[in-house]
Amino acid sequence: MSETPMPDRRDLIRQKVYVGGQKLYLDVGLRPDGTVGEIWITVEKTGSELRSLIDELARVSSKLLQHGCGLEEFAQGWLGMKGSPSGTVQGDPRIKFATSLRDYIARHLLIYHCGREDLAHAPAPIEETTL
Repeated sequence: MSETPMPDRRDLIRQKVYVGGQKLYLDVGLRPDGTVGEIWITVEKTGSELRSLIDELARVSSKLLQHGCGLEEFAQGWLGMKGSPSGTVQGDPRIKFATSLRDYIARHLLIYHCGREDLAHAPAPIEETTL
């Protein structure tokens, strides 16, 4: 597999949510063609060990995407994973519940970037469907 590095200047989508009361920022970096090329994860109130694990998870995920791993294949592996925190999702109109932070991230990527409407808990707002 050859690497397709991200350009120095790129578009970014940032989603802020609470999963089971835990604040999560998910940043999705887009290639010029609009496909996902990297993800970054920021979780509030983490210790240094957890922070380094989350950073490494995002770094490895981005490398996989840049080396040709399909987004749907990659995200499908996290779908339904259980962990803490879990529970109600606040801040995302399409996703109402997640079994873990990884489950939320997978649902977000699959719904918003792969068109997997079957995973959404609520339909797309009208303005989203007209874009």
